[in-house]
Amino acid sequence: MSLKNKYKERRLKKIKSDISKIESRYYAYVEHLKNDIDAQVYAAENKKTLLVRAIIIENHLAIEDFLNSLLQISVLKINSKLKKKTAIMARDYINTSFEDAKTIFYGNSSIGFKRKIILLRMMGLIGKRLYEDLDQLNSLRNKCGHSWEIGSVIRRGVRRNKLKRFVLEYRGTNLFNPEALARFIVKYNNVLLKIAKKY
Repeated sequence: MSLKNKYKERRLKKIKSDISKIESRYYAYVEHLKNDIDAQVYAAENKKTLLVRAIIIENHLAIEDFLNSLLQISVLKINSKLKKKTAIMARDYINTSFEDAKTIFYGNSSIGFKRKIILLRMMGLIGKRLYEDLDQLNSLRNKCGHSWEIGSVIRRGVRRNKLKRFVLEYRGTNLFNPEALARFIVKYNNVLLKIAKKY
């Protein structure tokens, strides 16, 4: 085994050990309740919830990073066509001599995901379908970020004789269903590739 592969093996072992430690501390109560089936079920449901939430938020973060790059490149291209002394040129932006410009896209005072996709749509950089897909992703991400029980059924305003509605739905299916989550992952991997191809 090469030195490089030995390093990778050690790193993999360390990561797996870290995951095991995190899980054992997070689910410490289950160790004390090994004979309690309710505690075991709750812990399993909690793990599933964390995984679903993480997948949605991770997809949102990755796509937003690409959207930021697309917006920045597009704005700088417009500025380079203006040829005015007052315009911020690419070299100024990259050299961080105009640091405030970056706060538009990054940090707590950024314009936010929804406004970014509105801006991209207005600039003609994304079409209606892609806009709708991104808007739906943002809605799902917001539910993950602001709702504790994302695996629950929505009961308020839904009649008993109507089909169940879930907090996290994608194309009418509960995202806690593994097949629906798999379709979601494939869809938004393709969305990410579409955005990446635009610059």
